Amino acid sequence: EAMENHLNAPLSKKRRSRARPKDHEAYRLFLQGDYLLRNNASDLPAAIDHFREALERDPDFAGAQAGLARAKGFSLSYVKPTRERLAELETEARRALALDPQSEAGHGALGTFYAMTGKLCDAEGHMRMAYEIGRDPMVANALSVIIFGNVGHLRRAIQVSEEAYQSFPLAPFLL
Repeated sequence: EAMENHLNAPLSKKRRSRARPKDHEAYRLFLQGDYLLRNNASDLPAAIDHFREALERDPDFAGAQAGLARAKGFSLSYVKPTRERLAELETEARRALALDPQSEAGHGALGTFYAMTGKLCDAEGHMRMAYEIGRDPMVANALSVIIFGNVGHLRRAIQVSEEAYQSFPLAPFLL
């Protein structure tokens, strides 16, 4: 219920994020981290470092915080999701949402956290919110396969996958 209230709260009551960082170097580090994050799995540690450096320069830069949360979520696909790593993911995702309640990456990362801890209803809510904000095919894939598929909503899983494929037919994880 608390999550539902948060997701349905009017935007005017939420803290508005700063779209651009104060520091140009922080923005450059963010862009490099974002590129590395999208490049391949072996670049995840470097992406995390770039996002952290950007946040050291500008702690309120919502984009860098969201990027760090997303990178932490992706990294758990390649390493054992220990309690410490899951706690880090939750912390980074919550920080991203505190800076920008409409952060696609923040909701996606928190959805990943909930999915990995077995709280599939909470995971679905955040993944759905992330998908509604950005229509990212990667989020659609996570929403349809990880969430809907695991809870038996196979028709909805197929529908979301088909919508994402129509929007991004060359996305490799949707083929």
